[in-house]
Amino acid sequence: MIKRILAVATAVLLSSAVFAQETKYFLGGGLATPINSWDIDGESEQETGFAFDVTFLSVWSSNLVTKAELLIGTSVFEDFDGGFLFYGGGGVGYAFVNNEKSVVAVLGNFKYGFSTFSDSYSYLGIAKVDIEGLLGALQLGVSLESSYSITDHLAIYGGLELDYAIGTANTTVKTKIEGMGSSSDSDDTSATAIMFTPKIGVAYKF
Repeated sequence: MIKRILAVATAVLLSSAVFAQETKYFLGGGLATPINSWDIDGESEQETGFAFDVTFLSVWSSNLVTKAELLIGTSVFEDFDGGFLFYGGGGVGYAFVNNEKSVVAVLGNFKYGFSTFSDSYSYLGIAKVDIEGLLGALQLGVSLESSYSITDHLAIYGGLELDYAIGTANTTVKTKIEGMGSSSDSDDTSATAIMFTPKIGVAYKF
């Protein structure tokens, strides 16, 4: 019984020590440009995104760092018309610089995201083909996150992230032939990508 009481007391003290740590928070908004090199069923495709980034960073006095992040924007593809882009996820890591002015940290990240694409062309003047696609993937990787405080509550933040993505490409092809009606066909293929994402913005520090 005494051992159990001591064990519970130790756990409470350890929890109190963790939550008693001084913590800095950064809520930032900025711009990100995901650059993604896709392999879609053996075919290469380049995607460049232009996105608004929202980052929430927590930095403990023990140098533990956690992150939550959203990216919303548009994409441009090498061989298709671009569309909508969305990524969301988080990360955890260690700050090897952590003082009143600066934070520099390395994090392991996980995200899930998707982007859309489309294309349209005519064939022999009698057939019209419309293509609509969705790339969805789980992303795992590492990032370098940094901030520099200009005032007590205002900071500049930036980051560089490198991810490996595993997912699927869903493609729907609609064909309409003049005088003969239309048809539609959908296909799911495996897709992987190397993703490099730089970002920069301003953050409220509290």
